[in-house]
Amino acid sequence: MNFVRINGLLVVHLKDPRSTKPSTRELYELGKVNDPVVERIIEAFKRKLIGSPFRSQVNGLGCFLRPLGVFLNSWIADSSKKTVAFDLASWQACVCDFAVWWLVRDDSKATLATRCGVWQRVVIPFFEYLQEEDVLPFGLVFPKLKLPKEQTSSNPQQPKLIGESPAMAVSEEHAIEKAPLDRTLAGPVFWRADAEYLDEIETTLRERDAMLASALDDYWLKLIKDYRTGWRLKRQISDVEWHAQEAAGDWAYGYYTKAGITFDDPKVGRRMPLCTPLNPRGHVWLLRFLQHFLLGLEDAKDFNLKAIQTHPAVCVSCFKHPRRTPIEPLRRLTALSNEQFDVIPTAAFFWRFFGLLSMLDMAVAITILIREHANWTPEAIAGAKLLDAHGKSYLLITDSTNPAEIFSVDKPRAGSRKCAILSKRSIRVVRHLLRATAPVRDVLRRSGNPHWRYLFLGYMRHKGLGHPSSIPSSLLNRREMVEASLVRFYPKLTQAGLGVGTLDFSKVRATQGVLAWFDKGSVKAVKQRLGNSYRVSIEHYIPETLLAAWNERIIRRFQNTLVVLAAAEEDYLLEVVDMPSLADLHRFLAQLVYELPPGRSPIADRLQARFGERYRIDEPESENLNNQKKTPKESLHVRLNPSCIALLLAYREWAKTQLSPAMQQQADRQTGLTPAHFIELAGMLQSAAQSDQIGKDLSRVLNVKLLRQQFAQAEPKVAALAVQLDKKSLTFEGKNHERCG
Repeated sequence: MNFVRINGLLVVHLKDPRSTKPSTRELYELGKVNDPVVERIIEAFKRKLIGSPFRSQVNGLGCFLRPLGVFLNSWIADSSKKTVAFDLASWQACVCDFAVWWLVRDDSKATLATRCGVWQRVVIPFFEYLQEEDVLPFGLVFPKLKLPKEQTSSNPQQPKLIGESPAMAVSEEHAIEKAPLDRTLAGPVFWRADAEYLDEIETTLRERDAMLASALDDYWLKLIKDYRTGWRLKRQISDVEWHAQEAAGDWAYGYYTKAGITFDDPKVGRRMPLCTPLNPRGHVWLLRFLQHFLLGLEDAKDFNLKAIQTHPAVCVSCFKHPRRTPIEPLRRLTALSNEQFDVIPTAAFFWRFFGLLSMLDMAVAITILIREHANWTPEAIAGAKLLDAHGKSYLLITDSTNPAEIFSVDKPRAGSRKCAILSKRSIRVVRHLLRATAPVRDVLRRSGNPHWRYLFLGYMRHKGLGHPSSIPSSLLNRREMVEASLVRFYPKLTQAGLGVGTLDFSKVRATQGVLAWFDKGSVKAVKQRLGNSYRVSIEHYIPETLLAAWNERIIRRFQNTLVVLAAAEEDYLLEVVDMPSLADLHRFLAQLVYELPPGRSPIADRLQARFGERYRIDEPESENLNNQKKTPKESLHVRLNPSCIALLLAYREWAKTQLSPAMQQQADRQTGLTPAHFIELAGMLQSAAQSDQIGKDLSRVLNVKLLRQQFAQAEPKVAALAVQLDKKSLTFEGKNHERCG
């Protein structure tokens, strides 16, 4: 960190370890304050952040030094002062005014909660450090800007787990639509028991995690297969053959004429380069040429498409146009499917065989390593190095009977390095990274680029070879047509709920912590899995995600309770509740009657009055039914309504005369019901309503009194409904298609 004053401007030069160029920050307002106290603040600021990570230095400049310069410049101008008086009273007034300015400053779009949090975490510690350095007088009181914590379990705009998309702000232009039933993590299971609900969350997470692991493994194995295929192709051209071609100096495959390709008449036709698609071995020569081109570089910046296309052996628009690139032979050799080949760009497809890592390859590798070793953060893995400044390797191989590979990454926020014994999947990933980046590493080392120590090296569009300053997790789930992404390679991820906005590095890591909690039910297991403290594990990983789903379950259950009470007698009840089938609705109502006894609340009393008689199990009978509880699929629920009974009786009369015996036994593919079921049901209800003996036998499972009342009102409507059914047409689908009407 170096502060330089240039023409009245204060400029800070920072050394970014993941960039070859120094990062520059301008402190324009602070440069206007020419005071000895300001110089002492700058010197103390440098001493505090010396040796700190680059990101900490940038945050210190943006959160403390720059705002302090803006405030001091305006504060001195308003108070008609030229200097800052170094006394306790003046500094106390300055600090209080700075706190007020901090809350109402108009040069920032941060929320009030963010401003208060930065003041407490960054500004006050800097002021206290300035006191220790004898820049500020002791005895100053720094205002505490603490807001009461909002009683919420999570931020809906920043979900933590894979498969959860952030909530979007709704404006007046948005159309209001009914939300689908599977928007939440566990789907439409709000009416289930507590244990079932948690089991559903765990099952959903494990299925999504397994789906992601399958896609990652498939991608990486195909990447290794293509690399090995390219390595075998490059060996088809020996060094002797290459040097002979290079000594000849003629990189032409032939000369194209109207009659075809000729190899000995350069005056008649147009010259065709050696790496042309017309050459059956054009792809082999191109791979061999790239290998020679890379090994001969003195600077990694010289490796770019323009430099490659200027060589006489390569077409001008090679890698940009498929017709100018010998890509078809590689398409027949690649491990990718046809759909995946259509997704990947031409240049990226060729880099797979040549051995250069693309940005997507790096993102997939980071995701695999996070799943295997969740104690590594995404930033730590992306910035992992193989060697330290003294040449000591961070990758250790034990010499025990069962050799293991140990790798460590730097975690700057924790102030330590996190070690892990690599799993088999991680070893496969790291070994390929070392193998694929070896040529690039040699070029960077020859050119004096310090990035040769990094684990991730490859080709970056518009930047050439080297280590990327950032590897965005959006490469996993973006849908743009410019670059390939993991969800475009594997559309099944989107179908499983891992589409755009639901998958990134942090969510993959947080999911591993939640799954560890499900495995052992222990916060200690989460702590060991994520490498965090107990406090961080409890506050940020366990309750925040699970309680969010739990609170949503409580709210949705309460909403559906009010809905079923309001629309209990309506025909559209199933449409307005958040349940997919009638069986789930009956199960939900039965659970409410069981869990909310009379007298607990006004809603419980209404539920018992409305549904208690239908779903309550009497005490004497409950002892006999303990071992014979029926599932909702085995139970029959009949709504005693005159219109429903009349339609059922009319259908019975119509079906007996219009449907053949075979058609009466034909089952529906979705429900398994046949017309015979409805015919028998109508006969049973008619018998129960007209026969005293049958009604007495069914009195335990059927409200016979109400049935007879509704049956008397339904009989006059049967004739009219039967006439209407005669005008209808039904189609039965099965092995034999029959139509009647």
